[in-house]
Amino acid sequence: MSLNNYDIRVISCPKIRQSSSAHPSTFHHFVIFKVPVLVLALSMLLVTCGCHSLGQLIHDPDAPISPLTALAKPRIKKTPLQLNDNAPISHEDAASLAMSLDEPLEQYDVLRPGGPANINSMQRSTVLRAVDGDTLMVLIDDKPTRLRLIGIDAPESYSHHDKNRRTHLGESVSRIVQAWLTDKTVYLEYDTKQEDQYGRLLAYVWIDNHQMINEILAREGLVDVKCYKPNVRYDNYFAMLEHLAKKEQRGIWATPIFANDPSE
Repeated sequence: MSLNNYDIRVISCPKIRQSSSAHPSTFHHFVIFKVPVLVLALSMLLVTCGCHSLGQLIHDPDAPISPLTALAKPRIKKTPLQLNDNAPISHEDAASLAMSLDEPLEQYDVLRPGGPANINSMQRSTVLRAVDGDTLMVLIDDKPTRLRLIGIDAPESYSHHDKNRRTHLGESVSRIVQAWLTDKTVYLEYDTKQEDQYGRLLAYVWIDNHQMINEILAREGLVDVKCYKPNVRYDNYFAMLEHLAKKEQRGIWATPIFANDPSE
């Protein structure tokens, strides 16, 4: 007996339906093997993004949640902040430039060794004023304390006791830092050595979990990166940020006195 096309299709349909139906074990395989992988991947993503708040709640439900728990978006890199050594910028211009420093140039958590910080483990303080671009007066235990930022060195400002070492560049940087940090709450991270020979406190100073003042000043080209042993935790990182600032001729690196730095 010969079969026409219709007969063949009718006979074949059950086989097609049978072959297209999912085997019951496929779903169990997905639940057992795929779901744990997805959960692990999500957990790693949360850690990478610096989401410390969940961990804080688990370990200490009463602990205050740190501000700015998400990575800040880097600002659009328009014309670089540039200074000149002919005259200091005005206090008004310094205040305007200081506002831009709160918008990070980079996602520092991605670049920085160790990623985001945990400011709840650090000493909390308040900035009273800026002495110059790398030294602050902070309030610790109700006592004004002079603090030197680790790993960076700003040009000397008008506050320097030696008139011959005072510079317009240093005064510009000092005015920007003064406008930016005065009355800010900050968090102090210490390294191997906590005081220098002048009795100044030595620290990396954080604004929140994701932004460190030392790194921002280096990236913005407002300071010269220097190694001060034994406090070298972020030295290579600061050097990398300075290299970017020099390449873009930011801040002090736009001036002839610094632009021809032989270290580059």
